[in-house]
Amino acid sequence: MTALAVAETPRRSAVSPLVIERWECAAFEPGRITHPDRLIADTTEWFSVAAVAGAATATSALAAAGRWNFDHPLDIDAFDWCFRAEFVADMEAREAARILHFSGLATDAEVWLNGQSILHSDNMFRSYRCDVTALLQAENELVCLFRSLKQNLSRRRPRPRWKTNLVNHQQLRWHRTSLLGRIPGWAPSGPIVGPWREVRLEQSPVAMDELQLRTRVEDGDGAIYVRGRVASRDPIEAAWLQIDGGEYAILIETFDDGQEIEGEIHLAKPALWWPHTHGEPTLHDCAIVVDTASGRHEVARHKIGFRTLEVDRAAGFAIKINGVPVFCRGACWTSADLLSPTAAITALDRDLRLLRDAGANMIRVGGTMAYESDSFYRLCDELGILVWQDFMFANMDYPVDDVAFRENIVAEATQQVTRLAKHACVVVYCGNSEVQQQAAMLGMPRELWSNAWFDEELPQLCDSLHPAARYIPATPSGGILPFHTNEGVSHYYGVGAYLRPTNDLRRADVKFTSECLGFANVPDPETCFEIAAGASPVAHHPRWKARVPRDTGAGWDFEDVRDHYLAELYGVDPIRLRASDMPRYLRLSRVASGEMMTQAFAEWRSGHSRNSGGLVWFYKDLWPAAGWGIVDSHGGPKAAYFALKRAWQTRQLTVTDEGLNGLDIHFVNETA
Repeated sequence: MTALAVAETPRRSAVSPLVIERWECAAFEPGRITHPDRLIADTTEWFSVAAVAGAATATSALAAAGRWNFDHPLDIDAFDWCFRAEFVADMEAREAARILHFSGLATDAEVWLNGQSILHSDNMFRSYRCDVTALLQAENELVCLFRSLKQNLSRRRPRPRWKTNLVNHQQLRWHRTSLLGRIPGWAPSGPIVGPWREVRLEQSPVAMDELQLRTRVEDGDGAIYVRGRVASRDPIEAAWLQIDGGEYAILIETFDDGQEIEGEIHLAKPALWWPHTHGEPTLHDCAIVVDTASGRHEVARHKIGFRTLEVDRAAGFAIKINGVPVFCRGACWTSADLLSPTAAITALDRDLRLLRDAGANMIRVGGTMAYESDSFYRLCDELGILVWQDFMFANMDYPVDDVAFRENIVAEATQQVTRLAKHACVVVYCGNSEVQQQAAMLGMPRELWSNAWFDEELPQLCDSLHPAARYIPATPSGGILPFHTNEGVSHYYGVGAYLRPTNDLRRADVKFTSECLGFANVPDPETCFEIAAGASPVAHHPRWKARVPRDTGAGWDFEDVRDHYLAELYGVDPIRLRASDMPRYLRLSRVASGEMMTQAFAEWRSGHSRNSGGLVWFYKDLWPAAGWGIVDSHGGPKAAYFALKRAWQTRQLTVTDEGLNGLDIHFVNETA
């Protein structure tokens, strides 16, 4: 298709979107509030909360009021939480419609505008659009009531076929909410409750909905597919895609309830997007504009990238980008801020740049967390960081055969994949975290390890909406048993929780590990003093130990794991050292976990290894602690971060101990 010169700068909406930024919230006994009218005479204490990146939660409100304590947390899930906000709308503008857009409500929510019910949501991972043209006034009150999850969990429902120790309540499997803050042992209490993603009022003469925008590369040429529904006061006369100084026509189709645009644009030899370790993450500014009787309107703008992706399953899970093999290294993402999961762009930018600067080229958003914000994926695009994206399913026997549950997760997955397909950084979709492994380790029959949703329907959905990415049903998976390390994708904790010696790195023959090397990484002295509430930090103090990650029901924690390797590396007794010289114990502990990670990646990047990637468990701590993170909860790098920064560089020299054969020296050069 021939490009036309861009003749006119499109104008944006007559009224910019209004983001609800100031909320009040209060906790109520479950069922006490049935309608906003009940709030008028109520004397319950309300907390003010300023939205961060347009989002607010119960924990962020309590923290802002000085009422949140990680060591003695309020049981957030035991209450109904009411959020209310007042806002002024511009009633003078002549618009086709006024839409309230809810980007995320956690979790079982009822919403009223000016006393009228407009929405019920039971999935924090879905977004909703409500036409409020008939209800909107100059001055408005928006009320969102979030029902007690604890009370909902008490409802009788069919039992799962197996149980997991990951969470305390098995019926969480029925609720589409994050496990973050609800997993004892390795995460502090602080569940996400409230309007956790942006709420905004859109007032525009032309609005785009259900936008699909994705790219592909064939024989070096680029293709852009665009499709979406457009609501407009005036009929659309023409639609265009603008990119690289050219303008390309898009077809328009008219239906009874609106108009739809669809087209595929072809570009000759566009500059390709690369992970930063192997090239430039080149992005192209792209805008969709429409012409109506009132003029030209921009309805969408994105930065898009062109790349190819190949995955060699025979080699475990070996990735090629633009035909070049990529050794994937990085970590598993948690949250930039547990109290405010939709982090400000400044915090995300700091954290992801720190990751990029360490030489990492992949981040995994795991199934125990939450889908990240649009800003997160845009930054990964810009920084050249690949994204492994789990769907939010982990460890449990999900009721996918229940009709209502199935409809809910299909809508969730459709929205998420449509949203993420715009981003060149997203290369892997994974159906779940450890569902296969959980069932297999409990001795369940093989036919119960998975189901048609993860094995058939979800991959079809991903392939339809984002064919430039690849899907796997679960992590770990691919071996005769899901947790085997020499086939498919594994979770490798041989060096780590299983206390294996370093020669296990070669014996295990790890092909690709999407989580590995979990250690209780000691933070810098300043954070250690914070953990100890200003006192001299001691690793045996109950406050310190309460923040060390552990598996539920285990008689050991991950500090015990680190101590094992400290003794192996330095020939000291950790218990005696801790008793006689705590500062030296903490200094050696900081170095020990990083040294073990360095040895692991030296082996995996050596000429002996068939490994094609490893992602450390975690990137960032959820609270001040000797946690799994290689970065502390404030964003400060730990000693382990600097050890990995040396091991992850694009030009790399590593040494492996070959016993009587001496030392082998390995050179890696990933640059052009």
